[in-house]
Amino acid sequence: MGQRTGKRAVGGRRAVIASAALVVALGATAPAALAQKRRPQPKPDLTVASGSVGYRGGQYVFQNDRDPNVSIEDATMNVGKRKAGRSVTKVYLEHGGKRWLLAQREVPPLRPGERDPGSDLVVHLMDFPIGAYTVEFCADADHAYREATRKSQCEKLGAQHFTVAAARWQGSVIGEYDTVIGNVERWTDHDAQLLFDGYSDGIFSYLLTGTVTWTDSGTDEDGCGYSGSGSATFTRANRAAGSFDIDYRHEEFSGGWTIAQRIYPITIACPEGTQTAQGPEAPSIFASDPGGTTPLPFGSTSLPGSPSVPAPGLSMSWALRPAAP
Repeated sequence: MGQRTGKRAVGGRRAVIASAALVVALGATAPAALAQKRRPQPKPDLTVASGSVGYRGGQYVFQNDRDPNVSIEDATMNVGKRKAGRSVTKVYLEHGGKRWLLAQREVPPLRPGERDPGSDLVVHLMDFPIGAYTVEFCADADHAYREATRKSQCEKLGAQHFTVAAARWQGSVIGEYDTVIGNVERWTDHDAQLLFDGYSDGIFSYLLTGTVTWTDSGTDEDGCGYSGSGSATFTRANRAAGSFDIDYRHEEFSGGWTIAQRIYPITIACPEGTQTAQGPEAPSIFASDPGGTTPLPFGSTSLPGSPSVPAPGLSMSWALRPAAP
């Protein structure tokens, strides 16, 4: 019995010693295995190295233009240490924290340090709100890869500005001048249009076209009655004097027109007799306070309100909305 017990004791001791050796061996290899597991693996890192958007030599388009002729170029680069597969680069218009997709293109697989220039981004319709935007280029816009860095893959690249302008505003303009002597001059232009006439340093200039009709009526304090009517048609060739400017980037407009020529005869019938005069004197169509500006918020679908006018007794209203080219 005792001998068997001794053998068991020896055998048990050997088992204990073997187990201890195994624990020591595992303990020695664990830190190396953990270190190897924690070692960061190389990742791709896609970014837009360069990009530009242009339109007929400037940074603007007309709203609802179906042939905007926009040119967009970018160079997407893999600055990481691992090959990236196919990805998508997108170009956005950004304003006030909101983004509108302008265009996108597929980027082929890129090895580390490799870049792919692209210019096949196509825009078919400029149906964006009227206003000024910042252009934003985004590499790997669909987040196909976990990038080496956690930074945004979107770049504004020098804060390029892109403006969606109205090619023309159309509607009606109505004005009235109640003179101090009692007669009232009224003029209307129900086919009024503000046509784009030029662009310089962020300012869009427009000219007034349409047929303006005037009427004169009323009786003054001496009992003289006023009557008369006339009209004038304004085109690109036959312009009204003045200008109208919109600064979409700073969201304001200014200017107006003055019809300087005397357009039609006015009959003045008084108790002592009748005479003929010329009128109107010089009706004005003001877009804003002379020398001042009127706000035009981003995304406006009409020119706001009734313009301010400088003369007592003069009032005006209009309904002008942006129209497609």
